[in-house]
Amino acid sequence: MAAFLLAYHGRDFAKLATFFDDYREDLFSQEQLARGVLAGIEVECLARAGRFEDARRRWAEHKTEYFSRNNPRKF
Repeated sequence: MAAFLLAYHGRDFAKLATFFDDYREDLFSQEQLARGVLAGIEVECLARAGRFEDARRRWAEHKTEYFSRNNPRKF
């Protein structure tokens, strides 16, 4: 989580997108940051890095679980 926070605050979205590629499973298994927030960060950094197809794919994967009004989960 500390490595993620350093990458996030570095604001280099290409590096952050690569960080998600390399450590995605670990990031989403942690409990320090809500998974909905993490999913939003992932989609945003992919888009800001110019990886639009990857951002669209992740959005589609996350949409039902984290970004649906009908989902009772809290962020």
